[in-house]
This record gives sequence, C-alpha cells and structure tokens, in this order.
Amino acid sequence: MTVAIVAYSAWMAISSVFAAQSDIAWAATELQLKILLPFLVGITTIRTVNQLKQLAWMIFSSEAYLALELNQRYFSSGGSFINWFRENGFGGMDNNCMGIAMVAATGLAFFLALSAD
Repeated sequence: MTVAIVAYSAWMAISSVFAAQSDIAWAATELQLKILLPFLVGITTIRTVNQLKQLAWMIFSSEAYLALELNQRYFSSGGSFINWFRENGFGGMDNNCMGIAMVAATGLAFFLALSAD
C-alpha cells in the first residue's frame, strides 16, 4: 500500500509538469503531498503494537476534544444553532469532513474500549 501511494503521488507530480494548466495541477499535487508526507512519517516511525495503540488513543483524544469544543460553542451560543465548523472550518476541513472524522473516531473509541487493559 505504501509503494502504491508513493507511486501514485510521483506520477501525479510528473503529470503536473506536462499539464496544460500546470498551476491547477500543482495545487492538486500539493494537496496530495499533504496527505502523503504525514502518512510516510507515521508508517515509518511506528514499530510496535504499543506505539500503534498510543497513536489510536491520540487520534481518539483529539477528536473527542474537538467534539467537546463544538458542543461548548453550541451551548454557549444561547440556544441559537451556530455550526462553527461550517462557518469557519478547521484544519482545511469543513463540517462534513469533521462529521466523517468524528464518526470514524466513534468506531475507534469502541474498539479501544474493548481492548483496554
């Protein structure tokens, strides 16, 4: 899988050189590299199952904190519904991306709870 994503990203960069609208192609390549580079760092630094569990707990904790902040903003708005993620975004993501990430974190939390020591 790692070789496939690296090969895809390399082909995307090569294709951007020859694209008719290279500025648009390089913008898409830049977005791809923002996914690829953290993935490569993560996949090469995790060596043990314990480190993988620590990463899973960190992902869960981060999503839980964002969910807590979103609820606090909602309840401090005086009852009027203000979707802060839709209005402002977070980390380059809109409310739909954050919703998907939080749903994925719910499954992660369930399996972390089952395997808690």
